[in-house]
Amino acid sequence: MHDVALELKTKEFGNVSLTSLDLKLMGYNVQYFSPCRVLIWQGEFQYTAFCKPVDYNKNPIPKEHEDKPGLGFDLGLGEDEKEQGV
Repeated sequence: MHDVALELKTKEFGNVSLTSLDLKLMGYNVQYFSPCRVLIWQGEFQYTAFCKPVDYNKNPIPKEHEDKPGLGFDLGLGEDEKEQGV
């Protein structure tokens, strides 16, 4: 069994965090599929919870080598053919 933590956004209370144990104590069933997919159900009600989407606008884009044109994005590869395995 996996303990799952969920963040719910509510109008009345703002952001609220619950665990799978909290949901079970409220009568819900929780089925874990992966860290980014959990099924929650009670009777006829069924909801699939997914991971919070990543806001790629907040993540920095890799910088290009400004001092060495033509090398492209910094992927952590060495700078000569031996280090790159070529």
